[in-house]
Amino acid sequence: MSFSERDLAYLAGFFDGEGSISFGFGASTKKGITYWYPHIQLSICNTDKECMELLQKKYALGNIYTSANNHPRQGRHPEEWHDLTTWRINSKDEIDKFLHLIEPYVLLKTKYLILCRKALEILSMEPSANRDVSFRQIVDSAKKLKTKANRGRKRKYCRPDRFQ
Repeated sequence: MSFSERDLAYLAGFFDGEGSISFGFGASTKKGITYWYPHIQLSICNTDKECMELLQKKYALGNIYTSANNHPRQGRHPEEWHDLTTWRINSKDEIDKFLHLIEPYVLLKTKYLILCRKALEILSMEPSANRDVSFRQIVDSAKKLKTKANRGRKRKYCRPDRFQ
């Protein structure tokens, strides 16, 4: 299926503003033995469930999760708060497809997309200690990027050439 340039630019902008890429290790236990495996997850969170479901259906990627906040709400105007809807993409093939769609249009998360591409290459390797070490380096790099981004400075665009 082909999508218009406008649709892809909208999706990329939505991801730039509301999306995130997570790198980490998950665990599963079989017969009393815990196995660790590397994983990547793309997610976009928003309170507009209809919008999130529309995007998920249009691009046919990932799944939608809604989390009802059952805790007492505190702060300003808690009665106006809405439940959070998350569009998650976990499959390596779907992540690759999503990246292919948005890469030309992303402005702010370019460095994360580069890391994600490297992580997908590493995950396509046969499971081994070297693969896990390489993936651990990706996780550490992502943490450093996040630390740099949260220092309170004004955010600079990663792709200023896009505005010319």
